[in-house]
Amino acid sequence: MLVSEALNHLESENKNDKPVFLVIWLSSPHSPWQADNKYFKEFKTLDSSTANHYGEIVEVDHAIGKLRSGLRKLGIADNTILWFNGDNGGVKDFGSAAVGGLRGFKGDVYEGGIRVPCIIEWPGKIIPRISSFPSVTMDIYPTILDILDLPQESEDYPMDGISLKGLFTGDVPQRLKPIGFRYQGKAAFIDGHMKLVKAKARNNAFEMFDLVTDPLETKNLFASHPEISARLVTAFEQWNISVERSIKGND
Repeated sequence: MLVSEALNHLESENKNDKPVFLVIWLSSPHSPWQADNKYFKEFKTLDSSTANHYGEIVEVDHAIGKLRSGLRKLGIADNTILWFNGDNGGVKDFGSAAVGGLRGFKGDVYEGGIRVPCIIEWPGKIIPRISSFPSVTMDIYPTILDILDLPQESEDYPMDGISLKGLFTGDVPQRLKPIGFRYQGKAAFIDGHMKLVKAKARNNAFEMFDLVTDPLETKNLFASHPEISARLVTAFEQWNISVERSIKGND
């Protein structure tokens, strides 16, 4: 339904030759799980909850396919950037497969809670390929600004993201701006391949992991690498202050 309405809107705006920015928040997959019966039946050998969950995922897949097909029927696919990503990791109810075997689940700040798929399609500009460059939803805004050749960050208007435009033609060699997360008192801060984790809201203890050599976050390096951990804690605290300033409208 949401995709159908989105395509109707795009068709209307396209007739007026207007540029459009459109956000579609799909409510699936999300509890309470309730897939359409034709998708539920594809997983009828599983328990009801799992079948409904997987059925919803297939429905999302069909919806995105309908959107992509619709863009082509309107003749605007080559001049449209389609940016798809999840908003959090998988749910614990469905086991480690829901997070690709990573540590943690939705609500955690380990990789299983925050690492999600991201697909950017722009047929007229991007040659399909896979990139391991670390990115985050906060990169969407500066990327769009860069594509439209609009001003980027100023001293009074900080942005936590960076433009990913360079990825469209070739890999950016290094991400110079760290990625920060806050969620209900928990926090994570990723700088290059090192990640700082505050896993519990009521505990100020930090952990540190090397995401290249230890993607499952099994070996805490916080105490054994004091210079790196101290640098990350300082950088995280400075970023956190900036977030608080933004929340209060002070920048």
